[in-house]
Amino acid sequence: MSFEDEYAAKPKKKNALNAFLPLIGLFLIAAAAGISFVVSKPATEWLRDTVLPNNAADITENFEIVQLVVGVVIGVVILLFVAMIYAVAAPKPTKLTNERELKKEKEAKLAEELARKKRKQEVNRKMAEETKRKMGNIK
Repeated sequence: MSFEDEYAAKPKKKNALNAFLPLIGLFLIAAAAGISFVVSKPATEWLRDTVLPNNAADITENFEIVQLVVGVVIGVVILLFVAMIYAVAAPKPTKLTNERELKKEKEAKLAEELARKKRKQEVNRKMAEETKRKMGNIK
């Protein structure tokens, strides 16, 4: 088992709803557009009469353009609200590891490295003694 296999994502159980998420998103966009289309005229009139009474003549003169802008803003706000609700309610992916396991693994690797160095030093020492012994016998 390689190092990559330990942290690879486990195959998930397929959720039947995942296949329909793009279609649900399209329906949400259509619903937001419909709601914003219906609400844009009363919202533009409210905006003209209460919020911007000084610019009522300009708004009345360009009512269709202002209504379009108000409708787009309402639609975007609805979509952002739905996206925020989905972000809060969406299932979060589970972590495959935790900090404690990573720390234990790091300590084990360090201990293994230290043991490898000690073994290498021991082998080098034995080889040096063997070389000394052979050199001493030749003289």
